[in-house]
Amino acid sequence: MKKRCFVAKAVRQVHPKVVESRLFLNETLLSIVITFFVLIITLNSAYLKNHLFLTTQLVISIPLLLTSTLSHITAQKEKNMKTWVSYGSSTFILGYAFLINVIGILISTEINIYLAVIFFIINWLMVVAYSYLKYSLKEATLKARLKKDLLFIVLQVFFGLLPALGVYYYV
Repeated sequence: MKKRCFVAKAVRQVHPKVVESRLFLNETLLSIVITFFVLIITLNSAYLKNHLFLTTQLVISIPLLLTSTLSHITAQKEKNMKTWVSYGSSTFILGYAFLINVIGILISTEINIYLAVIFFIINWLMVVAYSYLKYSLKEATLKARLKKDLLFIVLQVFFGLLPALGVYYYV
């Protein structure tokens, strides 16, 4: 019993720092999304109307990242911490993937399609490298990282790369 209490105490000491850093990241990304949205509306609102697929992802990323932030704040209260962190992580992955998709689609429509492809590939390589480091340092299980990475990459392929290439949706 004492050993269990020690482990729980150690988790409480480390976890708030992790939650705090996730909160900072969520707040930063939320600021970027809202700024993006306001900037596009201000400069060219017709762009948002003409690119509904991009606009939908941009709009959806806002509540997802906000929910992730609120979940991590709730997790600091430590009641059902694992559930709140898991929920916050899931909504973060979705919101972040949509944000990256928006950026990739904007790159493909406004700059260059090849640069957009490079952007997506570099994102995937960085995700895989991050997961490899987490797994090799024994900070995450292979199963957990594969689930997160596959979700992130599949979202980007189907809602980012393929639309950016014009394969099934003209952006």
